[in-house]
Amino acid sequence: MLPWLKTSNNILLPLELKGISKEEKEIKLSELAKRFRINFPFDSFPYQLSGGQQQMVSLLRALIDDNQLLLLDEPFSSLDYKLKDQAVAILVNYWLERKNTIVFVTHNLEDAILMGTRIITFKKRPLDNGFLSCDVPFTYPRQKSFLNSAEFRQVHSTILNFLIN
Repeated sequence: MLPWLKTSNNILLPLELKGISKEEKEIKLSELAKRFRINFPFDSFPYQLSGGQQQMVSLLRALIDDNQLLLLDEPFSSLDYKLKDQAVAILVNYWLERKNTIVFVTHNLEDAILMGTRIITFKKRPLDNGFLSCDVPFTYPRQKSFLNSAEFRQVHSTILNFLIN
C-alpha cells in the first residue's frame, strides 16, 4: 500500500492508472464495498488501519479491476479469524461471479484444499524433487464442514505424503 494515499485511493489505484473518471471510480468503490460488506473507513491512511485491514485493502485493490487473471501471494497472512473468513467469502463470491483464473500461493494446506480446484505443491527444491498436481474435484464452494470429511482427509493425506517423502 502507498502510505501517502488514503484507503479509497489505494483501492482505486488500478483504475486511476487506467484513467477511469472520478465518478466511475466512486461507483466501483461503492459497489465493491456494498457487495463484500466492507465496514472500515475508506478515508483513513494505511498507518491508521490494522494489519488485517491493510491486507483486505490490498485484496480489494486486486479485485476492483475485474481482471481475468488474479495472482495472490499469501492473501490471508495478516488476517485474524474473522477477517480471514470474510476474505475467503469475498474471493469465493468473486470467483463464482466471474469464473476467472485465480492463482493463490499459500503455505496453509487447509486453505488450499478448501478453496482450490487444483493444487500444485512444490517441494523445497522443485527442480530436484518435482511437484505434485492434485485436482480437488468436490463441489464448490465448499463449506467449512468439508474440512472434517473423508474426502478432505484423502486429498490432505496425498499432498502431505508427497511433501514428506
